[in-house]
Amino acid sequence: MLNANRQRELTSNEVTAIKECVKEYRAEIKAKFPNKLLREDVLDLLEDYCKVVYYPLEKEANNGFHVADIPDKDGNPLTFVFINTAQTLEKQIFTAAHELGHIWRVDDYVAEKCNESRWAQAYPDIGFGVVLPRVVWDRELPRLRRELEAARQAGVTQALLGHIGQLPLARSFGLIPRGDFGLGLTNDETAAELARLGFASATASFESRLAQIRDLSKPLDLELLVYGRLPLMLMEH
Repeated sequence: MLNANRQRELTSNEVTAIKECVKEYRAEIKAKFPNKLLREDVLDLLEDYCKVVYYPLEKEANNGFHVADIPDKDGNPLTFVFINTAQTLEKQIFTAAHELGHIWRVDDYVAEKCNESRWAQAYPDIGFGVVLPRVVWDRELPRLRRELEAARQAGVTQALLGHIGQLPLARSFGLIPRGDFGLGLTNDETAAELARLGFASATASFESRLAQIRDLSKPLDLELLVYGRLPLMLMEH
């Protein structure tokens, strides 16, 4: 699976859709912030939609990020946004606006309004895919299904699966399955079964030696992890 780092200009339809999305919030924004130029007001606006954590990380290039659907002590889903206050005010403002766009689901809005395979049309020579997490809680499934539907409409055709239980989900959206390291491919029987189930490729377990991987029968395309930090065990807390 390939990722495209190339950039392109937004189409006129996409620009119009973004403006329409913002219009839905304009009255609320104007009531709270009469200044036409928001600037640092966007930080206050962000706090109306999520819990914002401000903390300086001097040696981190990351300006910030957001995490959605984290349950509180009563089980209610919360959204958190982290802002790295070690960065300049301009970067903090940009990060806040960027994460607010995610919370408002601007991408989903644009994909629905434009109703076109934007990525596939922009890069016809590249096959696009999504990477599914190794663990998905039941409470996360509705959001995951919405995101997969939006990805499918945008031209995504493949899915990298870290758990065999995700295969029906990928199939339900017509996505070609590819196996990630979480499937634990270490022997011929597993490789044959993945091929029978329709996987286009699979990643060999990083616990296998090169000689073991070399001797594997390869009824489907095989991929290797050859560089980087090894994943650790997943934990909920």
